[in-house]
Amino acid sequence: MSLFFAGLLATATAGAAPFPIVETTSGAVRGFYPEPDLRAFLGIPYAQPPIGSLRFRSPEPVKEKAEGLIDATSFGFSCYQWRVGIVGATALSPTTGESENCLTLNVWASAGHSEHPKPVLVWMHGGTFTEGSTSVPMYDGQYLAVAHPDIIVVTVNYRVNVFGFANSPAVPEKNVGLRDQRLAVEWLRDNIAAFGGDPDKMVLGGESAGAMGTGMFAYAYPDDPIVRGLIMESGEAPTMVPDDGTLWASLTETLGCESSDPTEELTCMQGVDGYALKRTLSPNELNPYSSPPKTNPTVDNVTYFGPVGYAALSAAGKFARLPALRGINNNEGNVLVEFTPEGGPVNQTLADWLTEIGFNCPAAAEASVWAAHDIPSWRYRYFGEFPSLMMYDWMGAYHGSEVALLLGTTDNVRIRDSQPNEREAQKYFQDAVVSFIKDPVQGLEDFGWPVYNPNTTSLVELFKDSLPNATFEEGAAYDGAC
Repeated sequence: MSLFFAGLLATATAGAAPFPIVETTSGAVRGFYPEPDLRAFLGIPYAQPPIGSLRFRSPEPVKEKAEGLIDATSFGFSCYQWRVGIVGATALSPTTGESENCLTLNVWASAGHSEHPKPVLVWMHGGTFTEGSTSVPMYDGQYLAVAHPDIIVVTVNYRVNVFGFANSPAVPEKNVGLRDQRLAVEWLRDNIAAFGGDPDKMVLGGESAGAMGTGMFAYAYPDDPIVRGLIMESGEAPTMVPDDGTLWASLTETLGCESSDPTEELTCMQGVDGYALKRTLSPNELNPYSSPPKTNPTVDNVTYFGPVGYAALSAAGKFARLPALRGINNNEGNVLVEFTPEGGPVNQTLADWLTEIGFNCPAAAEASVWAAHDIPSWRYRYFGEFPSLMMYDWMGAYHGSEVALLLGTTDNVRIRDSQPNEREAQKYFQDAVVSFIKDPVQGLEDFGWPVYNPNTTSLVELFKDSLPNATFEEGAAYDGAC
């Protein structure tokens, strides 16, 4: 029996069962019904636990199916991480404990019968490749799945900080956090049909680091991307500065593992207790305003090519030529530059510079690359300033503020009651993005958004003056700093 028809059978019999069960390559998973018409499967393992000799290594597929049922009724562990000081970041705090055994994903799918497999959104969380988890309240996929039962929503855990981006000379395969993302997509290719999804209609997306990883994915797998569309919110492949190995050297010295023999050094680091390693990275978790060390991707010319490498690949058209939806928020930098514990206004000049140089210019450049190669692409700039999502008036359309609208998690993260214009904006944004998920080539044109061309009035201005609609402008109106 095919996975798709096995999934249909499970759906058809769902009404008589207290919980849904789906067969996967990891084993039989038992989910639950968070809503009468919605099935949820949380914490499904898509890889071997990356512990012991597998720490810092590429993820390995699950070798044997689990005996008995896999309990998929709660989120899996978050990967080891430390907190980054961002204004109003309470909604970015995971609700699960931490462990190295964290390579899991979550699936939300309608419980209703469908004769045709459904398009799938595969969402990668943000967090500067330093933190983040699918258990963060803002990333809960159930609300989007309820609002749009004609798609399936998936969220993915992947390793972050040094656990996912160790720059060790003894590790031949760098950026294992990015490789986690790839293995998760491969697992979904092989299993999503069992949940009622179409493996040929998957769209990969994310915000911030999740968006950067999505862009990197397109360059890493030009001939076999598996997915058929890309969504990049506030992040592009060329955005990150490559890791220089400084943090790895500091950690090995601090932990007594420093050695002239890279293999010996790696073996020592693999033997360090995981929590002890995390504490070495983040000795002062009680200070939410601290600036933790960063572990950016390392240039390996396989999973990550660096700004210079991406420029060459872009010019040559050596990337997965997939339709793309990309954009930034009007005030990205307002919550990313230094601020005071009292929540006072930031240095606006510096914040605006970060918005334009760190976010807008990479998005403009990549959108122009897609246009030059005649690949359908849509570009937006988000202006929504909704009081329910703003701790301080000066925050504006800050970094990450659109995610709750897209995923429908505003009730999980709001500061105060939402207003009608916010709810209308949420519906508009969801409808637009779901149009892309269902048809990456034509969906947004049918929705009324023009394909982006840097020489035409085709940049989508979302929610200017917080009105729940879109207007259109030339990209040049915002690209002066580029």
